[in-house]
Amino acid sequence: MTLITATPHFRVEGNNVMVNEVYLGTAPNYVYSAYNGSFEVTRVVSPFQLEYKLSNDPGTATVLGFIGIAFQALGNDGGTAAVVEGNRIFNTRIGGPYHDTFTTKDLIVRKNHYRDVVTGPYQNLGVVFGFGVSSTTDLISLVSLTSSGTTATVTTSHAHGFSVNDHVIIAGATGLDANLYNNPVNGLITGVTSTTFQYQMTGTPSGPAQGSPGYATADDKTYRQRLLASLTYALESGVYVATAQISTAYSAHGFAVGDAVLIRKATGQLDQAHNDLFNGYQTITAVPNATTFKYSLAGNPNPPNQSGSSPSGYYGRLWQAGRVVIEDNLIELVPTPSNYGPPYAILVGYGRIVSPPLFREAVIRRNVIRHVDGASDPPGMIQGTGIQVSGCAELIVEENVVDLDRATPIEYSFCDKARFFNNLTSSGALIQAVDTSSSIKASELTTDIEDAALLAL
Repeated sequence: MTLITATPHFRVEGNNVMVNEVYLGTAPNYVYSAYNGSFEVTRVVSPFQLEYKLSNDPGTATVLGFIGIAFQALGNDGGTAAVVEGNRIFNTRIGGPYHDTFTTKDLIVRKNHYRDVVTGPYQNLGVVFGFGVSSTTDLISLVSLTSSGTTATVTTSHAHGFSVNDHVIIAGATGLDANLYNNPVNGLITGVTSTTFQYQMTGTPSGPAQGSPGYATADDKTYRQRLLASLTYALESGVYVATAQISTAYSAHGFAVGDAVLIRKATGQLDQAHNDLFNGYQTITAVPNATTFKYSLAGNPNPPNQSGSSPSGYYGRLWQAGRVVIEDNLIELVPTPSNYGPPYAILVGYGRIVSPPLFREAVIRRNVIRHVDGASDPPGMIQGTGIQVSGCAELIVEENVVDLDRATPIEYSFCDKARFFNNLTSSGALIQAVDTSSSIKASELTTDIEDAALLAL
């Protein structure tokens, strides 16, 4: 493999090189590739080019990453009442606080100095490059796991909701045949009934699976979801409402009203479109008890009936942030080091839907953003971004001073209510935010006031 770097790699033959974030495919279906990992450098062609060996060709890389370890300076998420204040963060890729796992209720990032960083505060939620939804290490118990030749048959005590070509995880089988039972070929399901599914093995076992085998879901980026014991719906005050009861294998769901959940594999309605009224990202509207939650449906899953149920279903929490305040920070970005992606002074993402939001409330104000030592992005490189936000329900961006080369240094998308006021360059020029999903400039209170004054004349 030949690797060309944007900056000197500082490697010699015999060193190891760590390759990260190289993907195959196209958005949003990127595939993490075999190009990534730690490898011995077999040849150094130049300070910007080296070679290493792989056992086979992984395919054509479409997203190019970086070499070395990605250092993250700060982290203070996954809880409540978190404050990151008065820190100095120099010479690191991600200044932070960095967040990609679990839900945060409250976070304040205030009066920090970031110098020579690629990214300052970084909220990396959603399922674009990560998982974004809670999972469990628990397996779902089986009634039996048997075989006929190289075909394994799983019998479940509850409707599983799988379809042919769905992916599945099998684990927990022991004994001489463990390796056969625990490794479905390509992880694919090849046959289903409501409470059984089949998959292929690489050989023929000597008998039924031994031990305590179980299964787990393996959907793309939302694997190992928890099982629902029941999923029903009824008309309540003119709205169709789903009621989900979690499996007795779990003690409590931990949800509160306003939290978001991802429902998968609800079945049994008129067609897949009606099944999907149950499925997808949902906002929880009521929590009757520790094992039950409710959410509103966009329509009737099984008309003309006013109530009904799905025989199957799984759930997982969508990781979110409740209230995020980023204020009074000084952020000095490096010039763009590679075209893997631009530097971001403040990055709050990555939402792909408006509701439910990844971020319920966010306020970004009075930050000073510029290049370190007055530098500029190199010609031909992606230009650095000041503020980028996606997937926020209520967003306020005000009184930030941004001096970067990018023509649109403040960008947002998939935000329900977004307001911008008095964001300027150091020379006093107004910066209007741009909605990247439509390329339309946002309404700005400053221009709204000017327009109102003109109309009053």
